[in-house]
Amino acid sequence: MNTAIATTLIGVLGAGLFGGLYGMFFHFMRAVNAKFESIDDKLGRLSDDIHALDTKFTAQIKDLEVRLTDKFTGQIKGLDTKLTAQLREHGERLARIEGKLGIDYPVEAA
Repeated sequence: MNTAIATTLIGVLGAGLFGGLYGMFFHFMRAVNAKFESIDDKLGRLSDDIHALDTKFTAQIKDLEVRLTDKFTGQIKGLDTKLTAQLREHGERLARIEGKLGIDYPVEAA
């Protein structure tokens, strides 16, 4: 076989092989790029879902905080009123006892 024909044949086969590998590489890269875009879209939707959940939970926590604050504020005011009434009643009893016994308490106590 002539060297020129062998060289041409090797060149054509090599170019075909290189072109095929080159084409497969770019096809692979397009597929990888499509997968990355798909992953990016899914992460974007996941981020939106997480933000929606965060907003929902924050609203529920604030609502719970308001309800608990209202409930405990009412209970504390009720206890304060009851305690004040009991202290006033106790003070009046002590004043009556001191009056009957003739105890003159010091001015600093008043």
